[in-house]
Parts: sequence; structure tokens; C-alpha cells
Amino acid sequence: MKRSIIILFFILLFFELLSGNLLIDVYHHNYGIIDRTVLVFDSKPDYSISNDEKKILISAFDTRKLPEVKTKKLAENKVLSEFNYSESLEKLDISIVLNHEYQRQKGHQYSFSTIELPGEFFKLVFDIFANYIPTNEEERKSFISFYEKMGKDQKAEEYRKLDLAEISRTIPEKPSPKASNNIQKQEIHKTEKKSISKKPEQTIKPAEKKKEIVKKYSEQDIQAEAQKATRTFNNAFLLFSIGNILVVIVYFAIKKFRNKNELQTENWQETKSTEKEIYHPTEGFGDVEFQKEMIKKLVEEKWDPENIAREMNLTEERVKQLIMPQFSEHERDIG
Repeated sequence: MKRSIIILFFILLFFELLSGNLLIDVYHHNYGIIDRTVLVFDSKPDYSISNDEKKILISAFDTRKLPEVKTKKLAENKVLSEFNYSESLEKLDISIVLNHEYQRQKGHQYSFSTIELPGEFFKLVFDIFANYIPTNEEERKSFISFYEKMGKDQKAEEYRKLDLAEISRTIPEKPSPKASNNIQKQEIHKTEKKSISKKPEQTIKPAEKKKEIVKKYSEQDIQAEAQKATRTFNNAFLLFSIGNILVVIVYFAIKKFRNKNELQTENWQETKSTEKEIYHPTEGFGDVEFQKEMIKKLVEEKWDPENIAREMNLTEERVKQLIMPQFSEHERDIG
């Protein structure tokens, strides 16, 4: 019983794992004060996004990651400092840790936007800006480079013509992260999703080239894990089936053994009764002549009717009937 419960538990756990999602890869590309980070899943998970001044937290529910996806520190990156992960039975937490020190030094406030790219693999894209608008020539170049790589030449041209002196005079006070996100989406990225959907190849092509080997390796890992999980399920189901079959066999064997013992007991009792009748007949043994002959010999040996009856398994009356002449002669001899 306990073994059956354990096997059932592992079968349910297997289905739970099989029905979940898998984080296959995390990669990024830096454009100065802008960083594009891509999370690659085998299928779209249920997820939520939260953020504070130090990190962006993605909680992917009913999701686990490949072992190859590990914590990674990012050196010489003005936007990000680290990717790290925390797994539990319910969810996978993915933290995109920001370069808070650079933001503090520059007095910048980051902003970000997200894009979903469905396909053979589901990709969740984060475009993260160390500042929502360039404030110097170096930052302007970052914006221009980013939009050129994304295939948005018109947007890149807008930043080429941007008057930095005017921005520095009119730049507002440092916004909150949520306000920064709103400004970013309204003023800078209001056509982002539309452009990505029209030119998905241009958007993800550079990153995909760099991660082609990792992607192929990840696909092999998925197939290997799926095969391993299938074998595990088959073995568990086979053990469960064999266990049930053995239980049924043992049950019927015990039942058959008990029925056989009962039948043998009944037969033995019947046989014993029959043997008693055979070996101890109430009418003696042999025919009348044989009985007379035997009685005659026993009388000559001076046996009395009671002992003769007991020896020959006859009634005393029957013995007297058969031996009356012999017995009378014997009594006369005694007299």
C-alpha cells in the first residue's frame, strides 16, 4: 500500500514537471546606456514583472530553468550588473540587477519596456535605459546606435537632430521608476511593438547569431530531458502495473490454496468414514462357511462367545447362532 502511494506521488510529480515551462537561455546586448536583454522559454509562461531602484524581477510561475542557465555578473556595463535566479516549487524568479552605482553617480533614473516575441520559442525582451533621454553626446550615440541596430532609422535620425543644450536646460527633476517607464513608453517607444512585429528578423538577428550555438544546445537539452522524463514515467508505470499484477496473483493463489485445503479436509473426512466401514464391517468378514470355520477353531481354543464376537466383529447373538453346536459340545467336554 505504501509503495503504491509513493509511486502515485512520483507519477503526479512527473506530470506536474512535464506540464510546466522551461527557461532555456538568457542573453543580452549592450548599446552604451541601453541594454537589450532576452529571456528564452520553451513556451509562454504565466509571469509577472515588478521593479525597484536596484532590479527588475520577473516571476515565471510553474517554470524551471536548464542547469546551464546560471548566475552571471556583467563587467563594464553601464546599465546592468548581474543576472541571478531563485527557484521554488511554485515559480522561478529571474532578477535583472541594475548598475545602481552608475545611476547614482550620473543622477540618472532607469526605465524599461517589454516586448513579447512568440514563435518556436517564446522570447520576453527587455529594453532597459540607464536614463530615459540622452543628456550628453556619449548617451546620444548610444540611442542612435540602438535604434539603428533595431532598424529604426527615422528614430535614430531624430536623436541625431536632438538639441542637447535645450534638453539640459529643460530636463525635469529625476522621475520615479514608474513615471520613467511611462515617459519612456510615451515619448520614445510608442511604436516599439509595432516595429518589432513588422521586422522581427532585424530586431533579434544580432543576438540570435551570437546565441545560435547555445540555442542548438538548448534544443538538444530539451529533447534529452523529455526523453529522460518519458523513460522515468514508463518505468514508474511499469513498476506500478507489475505491483498490481503481483497483488492479484498472490490474492488468487491464497484463495485457491485455502479452497484446496478445505476440499482436502472434506475428502479426508469422507475417506476416513469409508475406510472405517471397510476395515471395521459390522457384519464380520468372509462368508458364513468361513465364519463357521473360524469360530470352530476359536471354540477349540476355548474362546467364549463374547471374545469371539469382538475378534470377528460380530454380535454375540450371531456368534451363538453360528457356534451353538460347537459351543454345546465344548461345554459338555468341560462338564
